[in-house]
Amino acid sequence: MTCKECKGDQTEGDCYICAMKKKQSKPIEKAYRYSDPTDRKTFADLKKDQGSKLITKSIGGQKFALLNFECKMEGSRAVYTFSDFHRYKDVNFFGDRPAVYGFANYDREEKVKIGEGKNASQRLRTQKTVLKDTTLKNMDKTEGFLLFSCGSGKMKDDPLRSRNLRLAIEALLQINFKIPLDKKTGKKRREQHVVPDKNELDLALELSKWVFDKAPSSLKREGRKFTTKHS
Repeated sequence: MTCKECKGDQTEGDCYICAMKKKQSKPIEKAYRYSDPTDRKTFADLKKDQGSKLITKSIGGQKFALLNFECKMEGSRAVYTFSDFHRYKDVNFFGDRPAVYGFANYDREEKVKIGEGKNASQRLRTQKTVLKDTTLKNMDKTEGFLLFSCGSGKMKDDPLRSRNLRLAIEALLQINFKIPLDKKTGKKRREQHVVPDKNELDLALELSKWVFDKAPSSLKREGRKFTTKHS
């Protein structure tokens, strides 16, 4: 297909518009970044590798995955239980893949951590470094989860590319998991304030309830039921 801007082939050349359109057309089910096409990891590969630790849910024509995992030390390295899919910096299945994540025991206070990012691979690397220097010095392992899209659409169709949606999910999960209250406000601190539209809010609520129900129990307060109220 010819690019309207550079008049060249969208699959070749150095045109920024061409490059972005090519990226937007990549299938959600496959890795967006890979060094060798013969080793390009897919969602089907991840599902086969992780088995029952990876579950899926369809909502309104979109399909989402929830991966429950562990992070532990192997020698001098902190590793995830899906390490074959998180290698080579960001050249892996999670490179450029937006997600919401959580850890049961995090940093020196060993508190629950809920976060989001447009590039799950980058966030996972950063959090692994923190865990290695803090949590994993005191315990054998910690549990976590990763929420991301796994449908049959293209990268441009991934609803989690919306930061409003990711932050709304993050806020709802922070309300419900074992996160300490802010001493000044008496509420759980949120990273960012956003106002999602109705569709984003409805989807955030449904996904948050699902994650709360299926995530590792070590993130939850005993006997806690899902709520949308700060407490």
